[in-house]
Amino acid sequence: MTREDIDPLDKRRQEAPKNYEKKKRYTLAFYPKTREEKLEALVQYHGSKSASDYLEQVIEREWQNIKGIWRS
Repeated sequence: MTREDIDPLDKRRQEAPKNYEKKKRYTLAFYPKTREEKLEALVQYHGSKSASDYLEQVIEREWQNIKGIWRS
């Protein structure tokens, strides 16, 4: 018997449904002071779940503003 035969994780592993698309991720680089102080303070101030959640909200809000300007 091998370790693979008794691996408890094997039984719990499932494949994602065919129509499920994994969230694509992009890496952003920040200076340490920007990430550790400024971004974390903004996340806390706005009550976001995480830095990535906050950045996603900011990008979406700015995108909506730009679309409004382009339509004018």
